[in-house]
Amino acid sequence: MWCSTSGIGPGSPSPTAATPERLVGLGSEAAAAAVLEVRSEEEDVLALIDSYWEARLGVDHSVLRGGGVHVVAAPLGANDAMSFRFDETCVVVVPADELESAQVALAGLDAQAAFTGATLRSLVGDHARVDGPSWHAYTDERTFLGAPDRTAVQVGGGDTSLRMFLEDNDVADWAESGFPRDPALADPEKTRFWVLREHGRVVAAGNLTEWRGAPADVGVLTSPGERGRGLAGRVVETMVAAALPAVGIVRYRALASNVGSLAVARRLGFQPYGQNYRARRTTR
Repeated sequence: MWCSTSGIGPGSPSPTAATPERLVGLGSEAAAAAVLEVRSEEEDVLALIDSYWEARLGVDHSVLRGGGVHVVAAPLGANDAMSFRFDETCVVVVPADELESAQVALAGLDAQAAFTGATLRSLVGDHARVDGPSWHAYTDERTFLGAPDRTAVQVGGGDTSLRMFLEDNDVADWAESGFPRDPALADPEKTRFWVLREHGRVVAAGNLTEWRGAPADVGVLTSPGERGRGLAGRVVETMVAAALPAVGIVRYRALASNVGSLAVARRLGFQPYGQNYRARRTTR
């Protein structure tokens, strides 16, 4: 994934290209996931996630945690640019043929100024769609504070009550919570669903979607009229407790503006890690 990187900002050295040795095997999800398979029993979950993102972005620890703004050239899938904030560091990801122009555009900015939706849009174009910032947190069996709730049960993607529940919710909320457009078509080996029913009606539902090749990425949705009752937390507790023995680490993402969702994650022991924006051109 990674092609080259440069640190930019006041007093930064001239951009440097990656050596061939640094390019080999870096940047793919598989390579990053492999880092997590060799953890020691004593290794802190956030230190391990540092290693994951170093491999994913193709940077070393001094870049990831050293502060400043760094530009990485890499494939982006459906996105046209992304930016990540790790404490005082901002990593901006662009296609290889836009690396130099991005370096020029971001020169002189610190991490706070570089990590904004407006800054990312300036790299992609005024008509780009920018999403975020999305907040990331992680937990493992040592940091997780929840316990299963027997009233939250796992269901298949074709469950009629799940489908009815989703259709009763706003499409934007549906999308943010990570549910696929058609849960019945989801791969059951990589996507799992749970529902919480009251009086025979689904009032909250959750999903674990693929991260590192397994269902380990949390999404949760509560009926608008039922929010504020702790239902989302009960679903998340159950899903994560079921997943951790098999996957080791679970990720939680939500919009940084979703205060309620972030509170659920923190209460259950998820460790806050970083944030990101993504940008997509609406015209080609």
